[in-house]
Amino acid sequence: QARAGLADPDAGQAFATFVTAVGDFQSRHRALAEEMATINLPASAAKVKRALRRAIGELLKRAQHVGTVRTDVGPADIALLFAGIAHVAALPGVDSTLRTRYVTIALDGLRPLEPSGLLGTPQSFEDLERARRRSDPERASC
Repeated sequence: QARAGLADPDAGQAFATFVTAVGDFQSRHRALAEEMATINLPASAAKVKRALRRAIGELLKRAQHVGTVRTDVGPADIALLFAGIAHVAALPGVDSTLRTRYVTIALDGLRPLEPSGLLGTPQSFEDLERARRRSDPERASC
């Protein structure tokens, strides 16, 4: 779906379609989503994770370039935001209607129309990995 989004000439719609699909996927495949969030992955999974991160970054950059997503967010911001939605959506009693609702709220908040100022800087995946290693001294040596 990331590849399809990159091929879509409508960058804004491609971004929205992709993050919706990721939320759906993560809520159905919770264990895989949690595994992909770990630092120490098998080589085959790490390759997929790197490719997915590149695609997220490119989809975001394209959507920002055409003005459908605010420019003060980074790819890790997006990944964490939608991972949180997927986590909540996987809870018992939360149905797909609520997941769609939360994705819509998040997408609306990402539009550049009169955005509130954000603290900090846009987060890249490298920033996220550095922060995770700092918070877990055992992983810092990996």
